[in-house]
Amino acid sequence: MTNSLENKTIISTRPFNRDAQLIDLLITEGANYISLPMIAVEMNELTSDQKNALINLQQFDWVIFTSISGVQFFFEHLKTICSEKIFPPNLKTAVVGHSTKNELEKFGVEATLVSDGNTSMDFLKHLNSAILENSNQKLLLPFGNLAGDLLELNLKSKAQICRINVYNTIAPRQVDSVLLRKIILHQYDLILLSSPSAFYNLKMHLGASFPIKELRVACIGPVTEKALTDYEVIPQVVAESSTAEGLFESVKKYFQTKNKK
Repeated sequence: MTNSLENKTIISTRPFNRDAQLIDLLITEGANYISLPMIAVEMNELTSDQKNALINLQQFDWVIFTSISGVQFFFEHLKTICSEKIFPPNLKTAVVGHSTKNELEKFGVEATLVSDGNTSMDFLKHLNSAILENSNQKLLLPFGNLAGDLLELNLKSKAQICRINVYNTIAPRQVDSVLLRKIILHQYDLILLSSPSAFYNLKMHLGASFPIKELRVACIGPVTEKALTDYEVIPQVVAESSTAEGLFESVKKYFQTKNKK
């Protein structure tokens, strides 16, 4: 029986070092996987106040992680600021998704709360029921510079919030022109987009003359979908889950349905 993704050319714009699981899933199903990262992440500089917040972690009740990068760069900053610093044993943690949970465990910390929701609103429901049952909680949010402020806006009236941007999301410094040419010539089946930034950077590199509406894409979440539709790009796939498995299953389902026609 032929795999549903057999010989399908899938171009991922996600950072390559964040794509290992998705690569395995796609290749196992027979896809021709191509990596064309359209975003990169890098450690940023912290202010003296932000460094002091990390030095005095024991002042917080919870640390909120919404991404793998947030976990990685949080501990990188912690190591840089105070090499002997130990994560306080009584400090609780809340994370979005099992990938973030697994990353946190690599640093010897078990997540107190794991949200399986796909949106910030889903996560807020978990936070409201678990964290905010006690008043005057103090929360640390180690985010990226492009992360939205929905959590902050909804939590600030119920808890003390300290947000620290521990990493920056930037455009890649180099892009493979040969792979861009494949897109221009429509020599692919689907492009994977997991953030508005990845789409904007891809659009920029394709150039103003490229008919952007002709892109064939699979995206994660309503925010990325809106970024696409704002430019009249209608995604072939909108993943039902924000995880690598969720994106893979949505792509697989799309081609299974298409192959039957």
